[in-house]
Amino acid sequence: MKHYLVCLALCAGMTSSRCLAGDQPWRVGAAVVEITPPVGWRRAGGYTEVISTGVHDPLYAKALVISQGHVHCAIVSNDLCSVPLELTAKARSQASRATGIPVEHMVIVATHTHGGPEYYGPLRDVLHARAVRQQGCDPQESINYQTQLVERWVDVIRRAQMTQREATLSVVVPHQPGLAFNRRFLMKDGSTGWIPGKLDPQVFRPLGPTDPELPFVLVRETATEKPLAALTVFAMHTAIYGDQPFGACYPGYLQSRLRRALDAPELISLFGEGCAGDVNHFDVSSRDPQTGAAYSDQVATRLVETIQEAMPFSRPITADLAIRSKVVLAPVLKISEDEYRRAKAILESLDQNQADFLEVVDAWRKMFCRTF
Repeated sequence: MKHYLVCLALCAGMTSSRCLAGDQPWRVGAAVVEITPPVGWRRAGGYTEVISTGVHDPLYAKALVISQGHVHCAIVSNDLCSVPLELTAKARSQASRATGIPVEHMVIVATHTHGGPEYYGPLRDVLHARAVRQQGCDPQESINYQTQLVERWVDVIRRAQMTQREATLSVVVPHQPGLAFNRRFLMKDGSTGWIPGKLDPQVFRPLGPTDPELPFVLVRETATEKPLAALTVFAMHTAIYGDQPFGACYPGYLQSRLRRALDAPELISLFGEGCAGDVNHFDVSSRDPQTGAAYSDQVATRLVETIQEAMPFSRPITADLAIRSKVVLAPVLKISEDEYRRAKAILESLDQNQADFLEVVDAWRKMFCRTF
């Protein structure tokens, strides 16, 4: 059986852990490096070849290094659609050697923005191989972006560690209604619908829940009470922005809005997407437009308004820092050789075949499953 590997949970106040830090102050550092690839690189977030035509938002890797006594951890959030284990494992190993932070105390994640680059995975591999076969090289990939990412992840963790200072952390978990919607529906004819049109009269009800919780952690420098960094988690696809230039979607606007709200122009805002496989921003019961950069900013604005309203109820994190790292084994669908060959043929002839959208999605899924 093949498996996904999902690693690392970061916890405060787990008194059963072997890694308790004792009665010592928190030290926190934050840093950011740009990871925008060259214009002309393929853009992620879909199932066809999309070539970037510019940069709407620079893409960043943002790191938070938290320490208490001898316990240290690092979180890196990236303006990318996803990050592969093979690359994050290399970066964590190299960063551990550079900083002394244990490999199992680091997590590198993606915001899942669909405005990031297509730099690994079945679609990229097929398009890259086709370009090399037809042209002798891939003109869309002018640099070794995977190698560059590993280098910059190591660098941003190292930089964050170097900026550590005594800090306080506070947390609040308000609810954010009215933004996230389950995108699978039971239709009136008994079928399952996936993102039906707005005001579709055949929609009966959603087929699953959403998670309205909006966890927010704010880091302040102890000496000045200046906000240094924030971590926000929300379970909704970062797939609002869809133009050809690279874009960070609503997590990018979230940083801008938090900086204004907190009067902290240098605040580094990390974002983590919650469990949102079936959850996006599309409200089928409303006729209002919900696309593009403008709506991404509206979403960020509403999230920050909710956070601001809840801040009087935030509480300081006073427990000891402790880390638990666990590998979660998740079975992956077995794909036969025949299924794999047919899936590969569909992706290799994307702009020539007559496959409909869901056939292409299924082909991508089958090829992806074969990588495990």
